[in-house]
Amino acid sequence: MKKTILFAMLMMSAVACELPLKARQGATLGDTKVPPGFTFKTTRGVDVSLTASQALLPSGTGHLKLSLADGRVLFDGALKGNLTERKLHLSLPMKDRTLIATLDAGSGKIVRTQVEVPASAATVYFQ
Repeated sequence: MKKTILFAMLMMSAVACELPLKARQGATLGDTKVPPGFTFKTTRGVDVSLTASQALLPSGTGHLKLSLADGRVLFDGALKGNLTERKLHLSLPMKDRTLIATLDAGSGKIVRTQVEVPASAATVYFQ
């Protein structure tokens, strides 16, 4: 009985392994038609410059978070006040055209802004 079950399982796995191979015979990556101008690129490089006024950040430093509209965080770090510029180079999915910039200035003050990134650069000024 055990031998019969083992033999049946081996036969089923052999048949299951062979079916996809037969179905794909003759199809190769070279047979795939790619439309003219199509690229396989899924992300683009974006330069983002951020500054904050001293009035907004009296302590000198705030907590900055840049995220996509779906909530995925691209940057989580510090931003200095006194108009010190912070430059970031981010990898942005091709489909996304906006970022959400959130600055926690301390003492309960949180500034949130939507940043349009239609090309390869964007500038944000928190005041």
